[in-house]
Amino acid sequence: MDNVGLNYTLGLKDHFSAGMKGMHAAANSFENTIGNLKEQLIGLFGAYELISFGKESVKAFEKIEHAKTQLDNALQNKNVGFSMQELTDQADSYSKKWGFTKESILASQLELTKFKNVSGETFKKVEELSMNLTRKFGGDLSGNTNMIGRAIGDPEHAGRLLRPMGVAFSDAQTKMIKQLMNTGHVAQAQEMIFKALGDSVKGAADAFSKTAEGQKALLSVGWEEFQEKIGGAI
Repeated sequence: MDNVGLNYTLGLKDHFSAGMKGMHAAANSFENTIGNLKEQLIGLFGAYELISFGKESVKAFEKIEHAKTQLDNALQNKNVGFSMQELTDQADSYSKKWGFTKESILASQLELTKFKNVSGETFKKVEELSMNLTRKFGGDLSGNTNMIGRAIGDPEHAGRLLRPMGVAFSDAQTKMIKQLMNTGHVAQAQEMIFKALGDSVKGAADAFSKTAEGQKALLSVGWEEFQEKIGGAI
């Protein structure tokens, strides 16, 4: 996208920011009532659109709550090294930084609970690599997370799993990974995979967020977050 497109998107983002800032503050404050929010919403949208907006906001809130419930249930059976609140905070941070919806990030976190060798810092590394890989090659975030999770959970077959993403291991590297797995050095085998993936996709999510398309994604995420807050307050 050229500079004109980027400037247009940034201008659009600024256009809404003033109105949305006030409404975000209202949604976050326990002292404001639904009546206060209603007045601000009518000022931005008009009375006729308010009912439809309210319904959409409730749906947005319910979608996120459903995703949280699914992840929370999975955490009852799998210790990933992070609490539900910590994972929710991570999803919120990644969403604002790289323009993924919180729902898609929570879904990818849920995907990672399926793998036995993925927890703690390994869990977080897979999250970030999945998002970078998705921004570079496209595709579904949960699907890409599953692919990396399988590679990390079964390093001996990582070469085959990651080959479609342009990640290739030499015979010597493949032999080393197998030897590390056979001697119980799982973390070291995983690090070899992380390095290969990182060399391929590192920085892709940051670069995407600076493009016109990335700015639109961030704007959309901000809008969805606002709807979630309103939906939770109705």
